[in-house]
Amino acid sequence: DSGIEFVRENRDEEFFLWLHYFSAHAPYSPVPEFNAKIPSSPYHAEVAHQDHEMGRFIAELETLGLRDNTLVVITADHGEGLLEHGERTHSYFLYDTTMKVPLLMWGLDALPKGLRIDALARNVDIAPTALDLLGHYPLGDIDGVSLTPLLRGETNDLGSVAYGEATRIASTFEMSPLRFVREGRWKYIHKVNPELYDVIADPGELDNKFEAEPVVAKGLRAKLAAMLET
Repeated sequence: DSGIEFVRENRDEEFFLWLHYFSAHAPYSPVPEFNAKIPSSPYHAEVAHQDHEMGRFIAELETLGLRDNTLVVITADHGEGLLEHGERTHSYFLYDTTMKVPLLMWGLDALPKGLRIDALARNVDIAPTALDLLGHYPLGDIDGVSLTPLLRGETNDLGSVAYGEATRIASTFEMSPLRFVREGRWKYIHKVNPELYDVIADPGELDNKFEAEPVVAKGLRAKLAAMLET
C-alpha cells in the first residue's frame, strides 16, 4: 500500500523506490487466506502472499502508464534451506539453496522481453545495471559491473567472480564466518573441511570435488584471499 501511494504521488517525477517485503521469512506466519491455499508449507504460503502483493504494485505501475519508462528489479538477499543440507532456514551454510536468489528485471520499453540469462550475476551488479539501463552516469569505485552486455547479447559471460558469507555460526560461537567464492561452474567453500562443487553438473552440491580438483580449489582459494585483503 505504501509503495502504491508513493508512485501515485511521484508519477510525474524521477523517483527511486526500494520496496521491502519481509513476509517470506522465518518465523513463518502466513495470512490465513494464503495459509489455506498452501497449508503444508507456511514458507511457501508467505511466498505466494508476497507474489500477490508484488502483482498489485506492478499492476498499479501499468495503470499509471509507467511501465515503459520505469525499471523494476525483483531480488532477494537469501533463499531458504527447508532442510536441504540439513539447514532449516538460512545464514548457517553457503549452499545454493540459500545463496542463489531470484533476479528479475521488468518494464522499460527497451528491455528485452522474455530473456533468460544463465551467466553468473551478483547483487553488487544490480545498481550499475540499473543506472546503465536508465542512461545515468555510472557509479565510482565499486565492485559491481553492468549486466547490460548480457542483456544485449554481446556476450554470454562477463567472467565475474562472486563472493558470499554466512555469519550465524560466527555470531553465535565467535568463530570465523563461512565464506565462498564462485567463478564459472566452480564454487569453493572455505572452512575447516573445504568443499568444492561443480554447480553446473552438480546443482544440488552433493559431490565435493575438493580432493579431485586441487588446482581449481587452490586457484579459487587464492582469489578469495585476494578479495579479503581489499
